[in-house]
This record gives sequence, structure tokens and C-alpha cells, in this order.
Amino acid sequence: MNKLAIYFFLICFISNAFGSANIIFLRGESSLLRQERTLKLKKGMKVFNNDMIVTGESGLVIVKSKASIYKVSKNSHLKLDLRVKEIINLNIIYGSVVVEFFKEKLKESKGESLKINTRSASFGVRGTKFFAYVDSKNENSVLSVERGEVAFKGSNSKKERLVRKNKSSMTDINNKSLEIRQFGFEKKINWNLSDKKGALKHEKGLFVALSKTWNKYKDENTKKWKKNSDNM
Repeated sequence: MNKLAIYFFLICFISNAFGSANIIFLRGESSLLRQERTLKLKKGMKVFNNDMIVTGESGLVIVKSKASIYKVSKNSHLKLDLRVKEIINLNIIYGSVVVEFFKEKLKESKGESLKINTRSASFGVRGTKFFAYVDSKNENSVLSVERGEVAFKGSNSKKERLVRKNKSSMTDINNKSLEIRQFGFEKKINWNLSDKKGALKHEKGLFVALSKTWNKYKDENTKKWKKNSDNM
């Protein structure tokens, strides 16, 4: 059996064993990494478990399963986890996504939740719409919720926190969750997930604002701990 035949056999096996999703919109620089192959993304293309979507400076991709939809913005690199049918779970290496999860649409996977993992945090989603971002340099994770609630936990935090509508959180310099609040960058997030409903790009300055916000608050937990220690 030649390499090409083996490749297509593996794709058929993966698609039957796990779920799949579809690329419903793309623009600019983007590619798909699959089984050590780099493929050109195309509208209507099926993506499978362990596929990686990569976007460049001009890239924007929307990928959809039965119960979830993701808008992948520029300069992003993420790995798809489609082991649970109907749901796109993610490992975000860096970059940003706007996500909507329709729990009521689950049929084969009722009771499952959507999950996102990064090097510095984990997200547990219970039916909602939210924004997730991972900085490519310091690897801090950011969560902002437009609707519903998301369980957010820094990798070095002892417990998760529920982030609800119009609130945000992020990890600090020690990968612990910061206090939930509105930071100010939220107004620059573009929540639209359809090219038929207007612009898709985030407002200019969002990623600069995210960087400035993290630099402002990254030591907050450490300072609180030191202050409490000094008062003991």
C-alpha cells in the first residue's frame, strides 16, 4: 500500500471514529497541518481530529460542527480535538477565537461540554458565546464572555472560576487566574460569526490592548499575597 493510499485510509478511519467539522468561511493567509502535511484550506473542506489550523497576518477562518462554531482570527495556531462528536474542542497554541456553543443541538453527545486547553489555562463551556486568546510570547490566556458562563482555571490555580456575561479573566505571570471583572479591552472584540451579518475582524488595537492589560495586571495576585503577608 503506497503512502497516498495509507493517508486516505487514515482519514476515512479518523472521520468514522471521531467527529468532523467544516470550513464555512476563510480569508487571507491560512493553512491546515494534517499528518505532517501542509494543506491549503478551502471553503467547504472537512477537518478532522488532530488537524491544526494556522492563520497569518491577514488570515481569518470560520469552522463549524453541529453544536459549535469558531472564528479563528489572524496570527493563530490551534489544534482541533474532535474525539467528541458534534463538538469542536481545542488546544490553542497561540492566537484568538470567538466561540459559540449550542448545547441544545447535541444529539449523539448529550451531556458533554465544550473544552479548550492552553499551556496556561483550561476552559469548561456550558453553552455560551465567548472570546479566548493566548499570547504567542508570554503564553498568558484570556477569556471574555458575551453570553452564558465559562469555567476558567489557570494551570497553577487551585480551583476554577465561573466567568459570566460581559466579564473577563486572564492568567497572571504565575499562570493563576486573575479576579473576574471588565478590563476595558472587551469593547474591541467583534462577536460576529457570520460574513452575511457584517464585518468579522476585531477592532483595530484589540491585541495591543490585550498586551497592555496583561502587563498592567500580571503581578496583581503576587502583590495581593505580599500585602496580606506584610499585614500578618
